[in-house]
Amino acid sequence: SLLPGDSYDYKSGTSMAASFVSGAAALILSHHPEFSNEAVHQVLRTSGNDFFLLGSESVIKHPRLNASQAVKVKSDVLTQINRPKDRHSLLRNKMMDITGTVSGSLLNEYNLETKKDELTSEWTLLEGPFADQVKEGLLGVLNPDKLEEGTYYMRLLAASTDGWKYGDIIHLTLFDADSAI
Repeated sequence: SLLPGDSYDYKSGTSMAASFVSGAAALILSHHPEFSNEAVHQVLRTSGNDFFLLGSESVIKHPRLNASQAVKVKSDVLTQINRPKDRHSLLRNKMMDITGTVSGSLLNEYNLETKKDELTSEWTLLEGPFADQVKEGLLGVLNPDKLEEGTYYMRLLAASTDGWKYGDIIHLTLFDADSAI
């Protein structure tokens, strides 16, 4: 960051990132003026480079902005989990509908996946692959009896016909009814 007196310093946070993200969004819209705000958001997440942030609760994957990759994305695939909400707690003996949206002109297929809230664990297929678009509807059903008690990521992962992958991730906590007392 440029500081008064023609000096530089390392700064971070949303105030520092906002101008870069806004510029990348403008570049995307200059190439694809038909994209909605949510489509631009998806492109920014999809085209970013992965890096991992060690937080106090867990290790969290965040995309790092990559504007040169963002302008190469040609598809407008949207992925969003509406229910369950992020950070939701579930009883293990209760089935839950997973609802949301997965759509786009170049949508090829999508999966629902889970993994334990750990950096080293692999994603496990929960449902899919499916090829049908869903708008504000049923994406799949979570059977928590197939998972042990604990905290999980759930990912809606979609692939476009031009090779890009799009996703939405939420956190869930599963617990037994006995441990809730």
